[in-house]
Amino acid sequence: MYFNDRLNYVYKYVPMGRRRVKYWFLFVCMLWCLPRLLYAGGVPCALMDVDHNSYTVLVNKSLQKLYVYRGLDRLKTFPCATGKNPGDKVQKGDNRTPEGIYFFRAIINGDHLPKYYGWRAYVLNYPNPVDKIDMRDGDGIWIHGREFPLSTRDTHGCISLANYDLKGLSRYLYRYWTPIVVFDHVTYSTRDDLKKRAAIYKAFVSKWLRTWESKDLKGFRACYSPKFRWASNYTLDKFLERKKRLFRKYSIISIDTDGIRIIDSKKYALAVFLEDFSGDHFRTKGVKFVYITHNGNKPAILAEQFVPINMARKWTTVARHLDTRLERELYAFIDNWRNAWISKDMKTMATFYLDSFPEREHFFKEKAKHLSGYKDITITFENIRSLRDGVYWHVVAKQTFSSDRYSDVGVKKLDLVRKDHRFYIIKERWRRL
Repeated sequence: MYFNDRLNYVYKYVPMGRRRVKYWFLFVCMLWCLPRLLYAGGVPCALMDVDHNSYTVLVNKSLQKLYVYRGLDRLKTFPCATGKNPGDKVQKGDNRTPEGIYFFRAIINGDHLPKYYGWRAYVLNYPNPVDKIDMRDGDGIWIHGREFPLSTRDTHGCISLANYDLKGLSRYLYRYWTPIVVFDHVTYSTRDDLKKRAAIYKAFVSKWLRTWESKDLKGFRACYSPKFRWASNYTLDKFLERKKRLFRKYSIISIDTDGIRIIDSKKYALAVFLEDFSGDHFRTKGVKFVYITHNGNKPAILAEQFVPINMARKWTTVARHLDTRLERELYAFIDNWRNAWISKDMKTMATFYLDSFPEREHFFKEKAKHLSGYKDITITFENIRSLRDGVYWHVVAKQTFSSDRYSDVGVKKLDLVRKDHRFYIIKERWRRL
């Protein structure tokens, strides 16, 4: 009623000239508010699953805008210029800006560049592994500054910003950490829809990692697209032959991950995370990039890339977090094992030992017999030290055992193996002090 009353007032008392001004004012307000109304509660589809402290750069070629997001929140908007010609890049010299998910791999400062490129250039990893599968060629795609005032669509395929804007953007760009997602048009979705889609991709990545750890070659192969290519243009069959040799080489494989993010483009999705791989006594840690096709609810891997941690320094924080998490899991394992020992629960205690533990059945029979006559058992560990060697962990501690009838102090040594995302005891020794 209130709105209708005001409208009647305008018609009855406001002169026609002033009325037209009001209509134009309302029309401009509607245009200004329309994008906000459309996207209220919505987020870019690219940000399928991102950490609230991570940065993502989105480039909207149709609007000649570059956006910086922290988590799902937009922090900055910069005007930019992209390639002279519309469409996705296909070949060298077509003056088009490629569309997809990229990271910068190097920085070239302006004093090493022609003035045309301005303050600095960030060299993108175009062509990325999917671009190579699609036979897209060319190189030298950068985010760079400018010598001349900003104009739209005037580059040879790069993304160009005014020098002062590039300096503002630089604080959010980290090597192999900040995704740079380029679209013709940025599309939006609801948070609930993105969560559902992210759950599909994360479940797929978990399944793929399980088949890898269990050396299930058939299940592992089922996770890949027939179009898959790896490294030096390995076909899927050639890649799987290599994996088969590695499966034979390692008796135990353990893979721990942290910091997973899912970034989406209209052509594919990208899962990026810290990978801590161990095979027997071998260990490597770095950033894994897994490019995944859009195929309904059945994702498949198109390409993979592994970047060592020393080339992606921002990921060292995630690596430290993973190390701390594994150490906490180790201490929790020791504590739970100790509690089962104190309570004389041999059935539970046996679950802490690998099936191949030497003389396993006899060991627990003797342990139960030894503990049966004791009450009020307490066991403490002091000065716990651990050393990792691939999938194997070695623990040394001062052990104090006491009960109503017996007590001793000694050095306990445990050899553990990490398998199926938990620890198992494979060897146990004790020496009296």
